[in-house]
Formats: sequence, structure tokens, C-alpha cells
Amino acid sequence: MSSLSPENIETICGFLTKAQEGSIVQAITGLHDYLLKEKLAFKLKVQSDMIGVHFHNRDGIGCSATHVGELISSIAAIGFVEKEVKAICIEVPSDHRGDQVRQFNERLVAEAAGKLAPVSGQALRYASIVGSHTNQTFRAFKAGLEHSDPKVTVDGRLSMPKLATVDPEWHRCIEQGVEWLVITHSVAEHFPNYAALAQAAGNTAGQVAAVEHELQLARKVNLAIQAHLAKNPGATTVAYQDVAGEILRSRPPCGSALPGIFIFVLKYGGGVKEDSYMSITERYVRAHGAPKRSLGNDFWTGLATEVKGKEQHVSWRHWLLKLAFSGAEKVVSGSDVKRAFGRDLLGKVASAERSLADFLLLLKSMPMSPELVATTVTEIEMSMAAIILGKRKYCKHGSIDELLHERALSFSLPSKWAPSVPSAASSPAASSKEVAGSSAAYMSRGALRLYDGAGNLVNNARVIDMGFAVGMDVVRKADDAQGRIVSITADTVELEMSSGIHTVSAQSFVDSKWKKHTPKQEPQVLADWHLSSPNVSTDFVLATLKGQVFIAMQDQYHDFVKHEKSFQILVKPSRDVQALKAFAPGTLRLPVASTRLDVRAASSKAAGGAVQMGCIKGIGSEDMILYVVPVVQLPKDGSGGFLNPSWVMRVSTERDESNCELGGPKGWEKQSLKPGSSKFLLPYVRNFIRIDKGESLVLHRPDLAKAETVETLVLKKQRTRLQLADRNSRAWLAVRSFQAMSDESEHQPEQEDENQEEVPIRIFTAITIEGAGLKKATWQPAVQVVSGCNYIKLNKWDRDLTLFVTGKGLRLHSGKEHNINRQWFSTVAELRKEACQESLKRVIKEAAEAEGTPIPQKIRAATQQDEYLAGRTVQVLAPAVQNADDDEVHAEHQMRMLWGIKGEQLWVELTTENLNYVRLAILHSSAAAPAPPKRARGKAAAGSPKRRKRGRKPHKPLRDEDHGSEPEQEAVPLAAENL
Repeated sequence: MSSLSPENIETICGFLTKAQEGSIVQAITGLHDYLLKEKLAFKLKVQSDMIGVHFHNRDGIGCSATHVGELISSIAAIGFVEKEVKAICIEVPSDHRGDQVRQFNERLVAEAAGKLAPVSGQALRYASIVGSHTNQTFRAFKAGLEHSDPKVTVDGRLSMPKLATVDPEWHRCIEQGVEWLVITHSVAEHFPNYAALAQAAGNTAGQVAAVEHELQLARKVNLAIQAHLAKNPGATTVAYQDVAGEILRSRPPCGSALPGIFIFVLKYGGGVKEDSYMSITERYVRAHGAPKRSLGNDFWTGLATEVKGKEQHVSWRHWLLKLAFSGAEKVVSGSDVKRAFGRDLLGKVASAERSLADFLLLLKSMPMSPELVATTVTEIEMSMAAIILGKRKYCKHGSIDELLHERALSFSLPSKWAPSVPSAASSPAASSKEVAGSSAAYMSRGALRLYDGAGNLVNNARVIDMGFAVGMDVVRKADDAQGRIVSITADTVELEMSSGIHTVSAQSFVDSKWKKHTPKQEPQVLADWHLSSPNVSTDFVLATLKGQVFIAMQDQYHDFVKHEKSFQILVKPSRDVQALKAFAPGTLRLPVASTRLDVRAASSKAAGGAVQMGCIKGIGSEDMILYVVPVVQLPKDGSGGFLNPSWVMRVSTERDESNCELGGPKGWEKQSLKPGSSKFLLPYVRNFIRIDKGESLVLHRPDLAKAETVETLVLKKQRTRLQLADRNSRAWLAVRSFQAMSDESEHQPEQEDENQEEVPIRIFTAITIEGAGLKKATWQPAVQVVSGCNYIKLNKWDRDLTLFVTGKGLRLHSGKEHNINRQWFSTVAELRKEACQESLKRVIKEAAEAEGTPIPQKIRAATQQDEYLAGRTVQVLAPAVQNADDDEVHAEHQMRMLWGIKGEQLWVELTTENLNYVRLAILHSSAAAPAPPKRARGKAAAGSPKRRKRGRKPHKPLRDEDHGSEPEQEAVPLAAENL
């Protein structure tokens, strides 16, 4: 094998940098091609006995024994295809450089307790990073491990002879090995991040076959937190944004749960050491649980709920996590997690933790391996969690004392948990701790918390999370004692005070008895403040000017008050002002009083309908114009309103249609306005022609005319009989002429139509579904992408969905009708509505708890707009599916749906499990209830006699007057005394 040259190092570094920036599959594929070309990698058919698991596989998890067993059953069901194996491994040196790989595999096998094939450290030549679980299935067959699938087993153990008859190709590949891409050890040694990137690329390219589950994301979060702190030596906190980009680079399907996972790992994971809480949980679930199980973001966020007080019950949180991953499906629900940190259960939890600590001291005195001790303790922890939560179906013991008593006797240990002693499960809650509030889905920033074996905090993370740091000035709220933080530990905080160094408890900072102290600043003198005084303030001067103009308007209208009863105002069917007496030309003068004056720069456009009153100079940087803006407010709901006939009258841009116009003293439009002026020239409305009694007032405003382009009307000519005959006579001449022209057109270039628009090119990616009832057809559903997940629309009148479910097309013809109008749609729509209501209820309660206000007794009904308050998705537990014989075809199924309150149109997360359930549920659902019949034709409708008389009578002929125009609506006058 070739050693790495400087050129190799530079090129490989470029590929890995590109992979880290996001193009991971493309970059790693290019890197492998380059390594093959440079003889730094080679392809070789290798026996499974020589290949172990690399310690970077699955971000340090390695492989899951449960997943290996499931993979054997899956391959046995669908068949093994050698070409589908894309396996990659790294050379393992036989010297000390390969010790880490050998020790890692030996520990994996020991923790699996017989569920993985035994490994010989000296026989390992390679370590897998892609295809690890497939290789473990090969090893399992060779070792004849126990398995539950009768198709490939004899007497409950995997059998190679039986496999040879069931799947010869799989048997041959196990005997002879498959082709592996082998990477030289020098590449992995020089670039430690290669193995993780290559493994992530394999996951990204094959997420359907090997998804990254939530437990693996938790491992990646733990490693990313450590890497961030290592890169930033002075940093003590980590933000979600610091690690999210790198983790989501491989696009895991469960990426929506990452915020909750981040909060839990940061607060209660305890770091990446082998004895940390998260590492112990990972090892047990990997060997005995179901690591591919999806718990969801709400579960992880609820599990990270912080409680008041120093004791955070870290052990209890991991009991619940182990039970959720290793117990029965959905044994721990979201409501269980929320209830787990309530006042009534925390007392039982504290008692159970103390009992388990006593039992662990007895257990360690036994000659048992560490793996067996860890497995036994975890089984007891899960049973305790089930007892505390009241999960009787999961644990047969009625109390924790009964559980520990039986376990102690099984190991021949002295027992102090006799059944006569009251158990922790039945004892009353002794703790007064209360839930402090739900953790936010996205923390702004937090510190990594580390714990000892008893669950006690060993670093200063809680104080740092409160916002305190070394060097910060603080003050005690009770007595205003001031100091500067010198150091922070898990239990104490050292303060430098005027009298020396003092030590206070860290809990006092967590309980908010101290706060950050900001020394008061020295007074600052504002020089030249008089430059902003009211005397020179533009806003104040303009307000003063407006006030003086308002006073002038009041005086002008006061002179008009005696003429108010000479007019009436109409409000229906349109606004109008009518004269109640005649006015000779020029004798009518209406004031222009308004409640709104507008000042704008001379270069700006005036508001619509505004009347220019004058110019303001010498105030501000440029000249301004004062406008009177028309205001009309009808009296309504007890308000007085504001009505001035000048603004209520109709307006026209044509002088021939008008009888009034704007006027005023000479030069009123261009007058110079200044504060303190003794006189203002106010405009008014005057009549330029005679107005008779009862005539409407119409104001001429030519400045409101709009330039509009009027389309020219083209008269359509009607063909006469003579023209039609002439057209027919010319038709045969056109046929003869075409034959002559066709020969000519062959020698002329084709002319492009200049008016034809070119269709733009569009490139898009679509999601396509095939299989089930579609047969050879495909289905492209409507898709919405929310939080990185795809949701498809399910409509009972969708032709593709009908074909997918039934294998037959949608038919709506009577007699041959075929559709999927089933009761299931309305049932799930109602369940979705209930889930939305519960989600809104949870948000309102959490908000009330966070603010310290009482929880509302009655929660309002959810609306569609609440999706932006409670979250756009909800978890819906769909009912089990039963066939006509009441046999269960599919168990209850939980699926994520988009928020919806009304209608039966459903948006469901696009997963294979959801599609399989939806198809069976619709197929076995009963037909939807038929819609109520329409009212019989001709039957009278219920209601008042007047309502029944409306409309035309069906058999009564129309009279001549029925063809007349509709009578005009009578105008409703507004009394003058109401003005």
C-alpha cells in the first residue's frame, strides 16, 4: 500500500472539507474514487470472521443486537441480493494501533449477552463503517445464534444448512464472503474524521434501509457538544445552533426531535465518559432494546423538564428513557412524562432511588461481571419506573419493596424489603418540589451538566445556566451585599467583597437570591440641550401652527352656524347634501372645517382629496405645505361623529355637472403660514350658479380627475346571406391554390411566428409513490414540507389514492360507482381535531405556569390560526383496523399530521408505516353515512308567510309590468338636529 504524499493529504483534506460543508454523499463518493486511483484503497472479497465493527460506526454506538435480529428476519422475507451490499471497512493493524478496535468489539459482544456472534480479537483484520449490521448477520449464522424466525432456524437457532435451501445466494455470500471497499489504515489514522463522515454518507444515501434513529442523534449531540467545547477552550456554554448544522447534515428522518434531544443530553446526559448516564443508557438499549424506536420531540423535551430544588432526579429520567426504548411499544406516553415530574410522584421517585442504592451495595458484593451487574440494575430500574407510573401490564410486582425482595432472594442476598413494609409506590408523596416549567424546545444557550454515580451534580452548570459567570459583579437581593464572583463550583460560589473572600452556597444563586449588579453610571451633562427646546422643535412649532389654524376654522364655522338648517344631509342610497331654500350665484359660502390637518414636504404628494391651504417656510430643512384633509364620520353607537356639508356633498370633475367650487380670499393657496400670525386666509365652498330648493350640491374638483385609457369599441359586422354564399364559392379556389403553393413552400425557409411566446424551462423534484394497488402506475401526491418532514394530502375523492388503496380506479357513474368514501376519514378528522384541542390546551397551561398566573378554568376551542401558537403538527393515535370478521388487521397506529380543525382533508407524514396503515384502514372501513336527501321539489319551506311569498310563482305567467325596471330606493334624510 502507498503512503500518504503531501499531494494526497491536500486532496483528501479538500474532499473532507467539502463533505463537512454539506455535499457529503458527493464528496465521499469522489474521495473513494480518488483513493482507489491512488492505491490508498482497494476492493476485496472478505470473510465475515475477519471483519469487526469500527468504534466510530453509528457515531460510537457500533451496532444494535436488536437491529441485527430484525435485519435477519427482513432479509429472510424479501431475499438477499449481493449487488445491494455497499460495504466499506478500514484496515486494522495487528500491533497496538488496532487495540482500540479489538477492545471495542469485545465489549460489544459482552454487552449483547449472546445476541451477537463471539469475536476473536486477533482474527480481526478490518473494521466496518458501512454494512456493519449486514456483516453481523453473516457472523450470527456462522455462530448459530438463537433466533425466533422459523424460516431460517432449526430448534430455535440459525442454521446454515436450512439457509442453503431457503436462500442459496445468501448462503453462498456467507460462506465465500462479499466484496468490500477497504480503506488503508494510513488514511483513517491521518484523518480521524474520515470514518464518521463516510459512515454518515452511507446513512444519507440509504436512509430507507439504515435510518439514523433518535438514540444515534443523542450520541451525535453528545459528541458535538464535546467537540465544540474542545474547539473553544474558554467557552462554558453551548447553543443549539452551534451543533445542529453538523448533526442534521446527513438529513436524518427524526431530525424534528433534535431540539428536545439537545436539551436532554446537555442537561442530563452527563458527558461522553463510559460511566456517564447517557453512555450507560446507550449500551443497554443497543444490546437489549429497540434503538430504532421514535419517541418524538415532545417526549425528549418533557424528559428534560427541570424541577425546583437542587435534586433533579437524573437517575429517574434515565429509567424512563430505558423503559421507553426497551419496554413494550408506547409503554411510556407523553402524558406519563409530564406526570413523572409532578408533586405526587417525585416523593415516590426519591424513595425508590434510595432503595435502589441500598440494593446496589448488596449486589456489588456478589462475584458478578460488570456487564451482568449493569443489566440487572437496568432491569430493576425499568420495573421501578413501571410501578411508579402504574403500568401494571408491564411489571407483575405490586410495589417496589416486593420487587427488590424477590430480586434479593434470587441472588441469595439478605433482604430488608419484606412485603409487610410499606412500599415506595404506596407511600404518600413526601417531596414539596414542584415542576418549574417545561423546557423550551430551543434553548438560547446552556452549560453541559456532569453527575456522579449517585446523580449529584459535580460541576457548576446550573449556576452558569442562570447567567452568572466568573468576574461578574453580583448583589444579594435581601441586604444589597455586593461582590464579584471569583469561582463557581457545584456547591459553592466564592465572592470577592470589600471585607475579603467569602463563600456562599450555589443553591442561593439557583434560587435567584442573587442578581447581576450593574453599578450606577456617573451623571452625564447634555451639552447644548437648548437646541432641542420647544422653541426650535419642528414638531412643536408645527403643532402650534395647526392649533392656530384650527381656531381660525372654528371662527369661520361659527359664522355659518345660523345657516345649518338651510341644508339636509342624505345618507342612503348615497351621501348627498340638498338645499332647503334657493341660493343666488355666489351667495352660498360653506366653511372647510376639518379634524385633520396634514403637513408634508413640498416635494411629496398630497393625500387624496386634500385641499392646499398654504406654504410653511423657515421650519425644517425644506419647505412644507399645509393641507386640509376632508373628514366624514357618521354618528354611530352613541358617538357624535363629524359632518361638514363641504365634505359630505357629491364631487365631480366636470364643471357642467357641478354647481359649487372651492374659493377663498386672494392668494389663499400660496399664503405663507407662520406661527403667531394674526390672520389666516381660509378657503370656502361657494356656488357659481343658482341653486334651487331641493337641488343637490355638487362640488367641482378638477384636480381629482384621473387619466384613464378608454378601450375603443369595435362594432362586430354581421354577415349577410350574400356574403356567406360568396365565401362558400371561394372555398374550392383555396383548395386548388394550396396545391400549387405547397410545391413552392418546400423550397422556402419556415418563418417563425414572432408573436408566439416561448414556454419557460422549469426543473423540479417530485415525490412519487408506487406499489400496493397502484401496480405499474405511480402516484405523485400533493406534498407540504414542515420542519424538514414531508406531509401528503389524503382526499377520499383522489383518483390516485383510490387506486393505491383498492387497486381499482375511481368511478362515479350510477350503477358502477366505486370510491373510498369511508367512515375512516371523518373518524380521523375528529381525532385530529381533538389532538389540536389538547395541543392548544397544553400550550395555554404551560404559558400560565411559566408566567405564574392561574390556569384558565375553561380553554377556548382551537382554531386554524392556532397552528402558529401550538405548532403546525400534532400526534394522532388512529384506531385499530378490523376486518368483517372482527379480526384485528392492524393495531392502533400513531402518526403525525398537520394541524386541521375543519373538513375531512388530511395531511399525514409521508412514511412507509403510515401509508401501510392508511391503506388497510380505508380498505376495511365501513362506507360513510349518506348525505341527507335534498328537500322534495315543490315542497314549501318552513318560515314566515312573508318569506314564503318571495320569488316568482312557478306556473304564473309574467305580466307586462314584471319586465319594468326596479324602483329607485327612497333617500333617507338625516335630521339637522343630529348633526
